[in-house]
Amino acid sequence: MYNSNLVLEGGALRGIFTSGLLDFFMEQNIEFSNITGVSAGSFNAIDYLSNQIGRTKTCVMAEGKDDNCVSYKDFFTKKQLIDFDKTFLTFSNERYLFNYENYFKSDMKLEIVATNCLTGKPKYLVPTTNDEIMLYCRASCSMPMFVNMVNIEGTPYLDGGISAAIPVEYIMEKNFDKNVFILTRQKGFRKPMPRIPAIRLLHIMYENYPELFHALRTANKRYNMILDYIDKLEEEGKIFVIRPTEKPVSHFEKNPDKLNAFYEHGYNTAKKEYSRLIEYLEK
Repeated sequence: MYNSNLVLEGGALRGIFTSGLLDFFMEQNIEFSNITGVSAGSFNAIDYLSNQIGRTKTCVMAEGKDDNCVSYKDFFTKKQLIDFDKTFLTFSNERYLFNYENYFKSDMKLEIVATNCLTGKPKYLVPTTNDEIMLYCRASCSMPMFVNMVNIEGTPYLDGGISAAIPVEYIMEKNFDKNVFILTRQKGFRKPMPRIPAIRLLHIMYENYPELFHALRTANKRYNMILDYIDKLEEEGKIFVIRPTEKPVSHFEKNPDKLNAFYEHGYNTAKKEYSRLIEYLEK
């Protein structure tokens, strides 16, 4: 095991790139002392700790008639587009069983990033029970507008990517020998300003959560500053970054061929970067 931190960015179904990459890591028995998962990155992370090769991909690409987690009917009846009861309860405990025993046997430690809706700030959650694994991961993955807030000990939470899409400053303050970042967008990407109609809709939806609204409204600016900082640290050799070199899939990509291709891109990218990564970790 390397005394290193592995940071996993989210991005909804773009996270299948990370799934392929981590499956290769598991095949090679690569372990990091600490993992920080944001949004879809946290979903990948829990399967990494449970050492279940292929599970994340299976869940993302589930094709059974009862496995579709996106429901436009639910959007009107339950005010959420994605059925996370299915993702984090049915899948984990009935259909695509999650190995809780393996998770807690792992020597790797996981921090799951979620956004406190009252403060607009990130919260770094460490699961200690079976239920907390799924609850914290659900909170971290709960995209604004599409999924309802998740209550944790009386506090509402949403997607960790709102407040800490890539928590680079938080990580760099820790005393790890090395830091590896897995991103889900190509080098050079910068997020555009949100459109006025989207801002207005967010204001209507979250008018009772002013700090959350502020975090959402300024997320693109902070994200671009983070990417500038990551580029600088990478150029200085202080961190190791793996990112796709091909165009990512969309947030809610449905085409299984495109999803599988992006998964394979992640797997092959990990294989390509393997020697350079090990050299960095052992330097």
